Amino acid sequence: LFEDGVRVVLGDLDCGDIQLESDSHLRCTVPPSPAAGPVAVHVLGPDGAEDTTLDEGLTYFVPTTVTAIEPMRGPATGGYAATIRGAGFTTGTTVRFGDRPATVTDIAEDGESVQVRVPAHPPGQAPVVVTSLNGQVEAPLPFTWYEQLLVTGLEPFVGDVAGGEEVRITGSGLAEASVVRLGGEEATVTASEFDATVLRIATPPAAAAGLVSLEIENINGALTLRDAFLYHGAGEEDFGAMGVAPNRLPTTSGGEVWIAGDAFDETVTVRVAGDAQICEVESAGLLRCDIDPYPRGTVDVVLQKGDETVTLDDALTFYRDIELFDLSPARGSVAGGTLVTVLGIGLDEDTALSFEGTDLTIVGLDADGALLARTPPAGPSLVSLRAETEDDVAILPAAFEYFDPTSDLGGVWGDQIENTVNVTVADASNLEPIPNARVVVLSYATGQRWDGLTDEAGRITISDPDLSLPVSVTGAADGYAAATYERVTAENATMLLYPPSPPPEGEGEMEPQIPATIRGFVRGLDALAKPENEGMVIVAVVERTIGAPPYPLGQPEPLPDGSDPLIEDGAFELMTTPAQCALVATAGYVHRDLKRGFDEDLVDFQTFRSAIQPIAMGVRRFIAVDWGDEVDGVEISLDIRMDQQANVVLENPSAGPGFRYAAHPYVDFGPDGVFDLRTGFTGAINASPVWHLPRPEAFGDPDVTLYWEGTVTAGGGLGTQAMAWTYTNVDTLDDGVSIGPFVAIPEIQRPASRNDFEFNRQLRWAGTPGIEGPERPIEPADLHMLQLFGPGGMIWMHVVPGAAQDASAPFVHLEEGDPISNPGPMALAVISAHTAVPFDFEDFSFFSLSPLKAISYSVTQL
Repeated sequence: LFEDGVRVVLGDLDCGDIQLESDSHLRCTVPPSPAAGPVAVHVLGPDGAEDTTLDEGLTYFVPTTVTAIEPMRGPATGGYAATIRGAGFTTGTTVRFGDRPATVTDIAEDGESVQVRVPAHPPGQAPVVVTSLNGQVEAPLPFTWYEQLLVTGLEPFVGDVAGGEEVRITGSGLAEASVVRLGGEEATVTASEFDATVLRIATPPAAAAGLVSLEIENINGALTLRDAFLYHGAGEEDFGAMGVAPNRLPTTSGGEVWIAGDAFDETVTVRVAGDAQICEVESAGLLRCDIDPYPRGTVDVVLQKGDETVTLDDALTFYRDIELFDLSPARGSVAGGTLVTVLGIGLDEDTALSFEGTDLTIVGLDADGALLARTPPAGPSLVSLRAETEDDVAILPAAFEYFDPTSDLGGVWGDQIENTVNVTVADASNLEPIPNARVVVLSYATGQRWDGLTDEAGRITISDPDLSLPVSVTGAADGYAAATYERVTAENATMLLYPPSPPPEGEGEMEPQIPATIRGFVRGLDALAKPENEGMVIVAVVERTIGAPPYPLGQPEPLPDGSDPLIEDGAFELMTTPAQCALVATAGYVHRDLKRGFDEDLVDFQTFRSAIQPIAMGVRRFIAVDWGDEVDGVEISLDIRMDQQANVVLENPSAGPGFRYAAHPYVDFGPDGVFDLRTGFTGAINASPVWHLPRPEAFGDPDVTLYWEGTVTAGGGLGTQAMAWTYTNVDTLDDGVSIGPFVAIPEIQRPASRNDFEFNRQLRWAGTPGIEGPERPIEPADLHMLQLFGPGGMIWMHVVPGAAQDASAPFVHLEEGDPISNPGPMALAVISAHTAVPFDFEDFSFFSLSPLKAISYSVTQL
């Protein structure tokens, strides 16, 4: 109960102005906090004693604010990146540009910036509103969308000095809210049509006939075209001429022009560069002429009437017009460097190409005369292409899309290669990009090699007219094991490079952890039949499941924690590490001398446990413990008989002299892990009965199955180590157990020696045939992984398609040399694999490789 004199402390700050509303309700003014985050709320009585504490009872937060948007304007096409700066941005922050949501791509950990992709929007302005857990706020200034402001033509190019005539302006970005001036006088805008590609105006009056400039200003920018429009008068003065419009004509076609002047009649002749032109008299102040095409350059226009001659110096310019048709490919990596082909007319190596103001690098012309260029780096966006020469400008809207080719899971994805492969190199341990990594691409079709260094984001684009699929892609960096993807036919590859293993931590650096303790009672042992052999006794042990069965690439088999054996129904105690697991009690017969040896600490638990001949088991599932936990009252009944037999066969594994075959069963409890039944077979043949098994149906849960591992250990001639492994889950033993399919054990044929490998770096292997002969071929691999090891660990990894039986390791020159050039001993491993999920070598990630359904491998020393 609250009473007068109560004190409230938030963290270590007093809450002020306490107002006691009732004995269960008070108000106070929260003091400012030096940092955001939760604090405890302490309520203290009048005597200063603490009455209660509410942990994390109050959370201080940074209110959402926006201080800037970078950039503040962008193309109406949208799709490009913008950064919103401010404070208080939390997970789940949303951003709207007007009535259109933006895609949030990243939120800074300090909550002071948000990366978004700007939505498309008609040219104009709209407020930017940011909403987060800490509030909603509108940016101080609106965002502006614009289009490229461009004028491609006027119709007509001429008008009466009295004004009031309609002129149709064509181009782009011609918004209705435009200010248009002719000769400095404002025209009347009457309409904007066809998505702002046409602007209609009424001309203002002019003081005199002649050429005037056209000025346009709107939200998309400002544009001035000199001598763009021609005013004419009544033609009542002495013979003369004031100008020609348009004053620019294409070299390919010439065109129609208008000439303003005085005293024009049918006797007036017009010559351009000395050649007579066909003209018609529109009025005494206006001529209309059809001008023939001329070479690029500026020419005089000469008018003659009787003995009178008027020359308009440099009145007409003939220009090489340009036009854009297509850009291929129409998408590429944000790293830039994509080789694109620009199709159009009037383009040459002097043409300036740009994406939204950023220049492309001109490469040259291809065999067909098309212009080749490389893209600049940019954020994910959709950009327009601008082509500009001394004579002309052309725009191809929304011509190219930038995308991020990185896959967080590594691997290969994307469309077929169009002379380009986009490579990202990252650290496999933390997925951080590796800058300045060397990337080498080799073409199988031409044998050509390309290489370069990744940028700060770990990306590089290899793009060349001669690059054609398939290719091998290699990534290497100082301090990492190199990696190669062979026969790549997709455009994007993310290489995950493995750093060297960290050195073992020194003793005493970690505080000791207290194991969890599980106690309970085993029932049913007393009811089981006693052994007939007087030298045997019946015992029961309690063990926990393990998270997964051992993986066959050299890892030691995980050993479950177990209790001391019981000889009758009774209590057990098990010490274990943190886990979600099941507890399994196994009862069976064991020799009394072995039991005595265990009791006297002469025999270890695993040796003793493996000697038990099981007859029954019991299970208690869904147990979760952490360090130091104590769990009591776990009861286990020995109610599942282990009296089943199954005929087990390994499906067509590789065969050869000295090969050994084995099968090993576990009980698979799903999220609770697996339990090793410590039975199975090992021998020179691939089939055998297996005894002392539980019936899967006896567990009362259809999700509980028997998990069978099959292994083949090879001998003689295939390398210092060779084996194959696969697994099968079964929910019944009625039809026996068939374990497979296997993948063939690879026999390493090349290199034959260290010198052989260092000379040409060629790798070759072949799958060892199955035990059932050529009539039933062994299952082909989905992929092969080739790994090269040196004294410090793995130094190279290849990934190649399952159909391949050869590969090569390219030379990669780093600052400290080629990673393979290692004077110490080396070992080569060839790992062939089936994946557990459908596998496509043209579109895979390393998630596709975990878990594997079947693997085989060979290792040879070099």
